[in-house]
Amino acid sequence: MVSALEADMAKNHRLSIPFGAGPMSLAVLADHQYINDQALRYYTVLRRLPLNVKKVQSYRDTAYEEFIEAFDRYDYVLTKSASNTAISAFQPSTDKMQSFFFSNADRFTCLMASPEPDGSTVSIFARKH
Repeated sequence: MVSALEADMAKNHRLSIPFGAGPMSLAVLADHQYINDQALRYYTVLRRLPLNVKKVQSYRDTAYEEFIEAFDRYDYVLTKSASNTAISAFQPSTDKMQSFFFSNADRFTCLMASPEPDGSTVSIFARKH
């Protein structure tokens, strides 16, 4: 996953941040044991990518609204079908966020889609510029 991000950033000359510009941002819609913001943040920091990894779920009831409000600022979005286990408190808002994202997916290009052992698919999308 991080390799796909790094390759896209290199292809589009975004591996270095121009003076005065902030890092790009990645919205992580998945909150799964293995696919989540912490795991991605670890590997992006390890590779020194100029990327702010943002977990969009929260325990507040405003997570969906906050995602919609910040949507145009995300350079990348990570999705995972069946992204949470049944016991996750985030599942309803994650479902709404994924539905909103896929209704606006024409603004993005899929960098990679990977089938997972649990039958789900993890995908990373880059905003079209």
